[in-house]
Amino acid sequence: MLRPRRENEVDQESSNEASHPLLVSVTDTARVLAIGRTTLYEIVKSGNLTPIHIRRCVRFSMYEITEYVESLTRGQARAA
Repeated sequence: MLRPRRENEVDQESSNEASHPLLVSVTDTARVLAIGRTTLYEIVKSGNLTPIHIRRCVRFSMYEITEYVESLTRGQARAA
């Protein structure tokens, strides 16, 4: 049986979205990949990651970051 939500209850989906953003900054992207900003810019220049520009902000898609890491993993598996 559904019960009415109280005003101070946090919606589970909302809290998950806040803890797992769709877009992250350059600094956060470098941190997630455990690389420096310069290396990140080299990856962008090579075309492996595409920055998203929102006004003056530069962001990266967590989906694309995950896909990039998975492609690296697949490449290493083939080489072995």
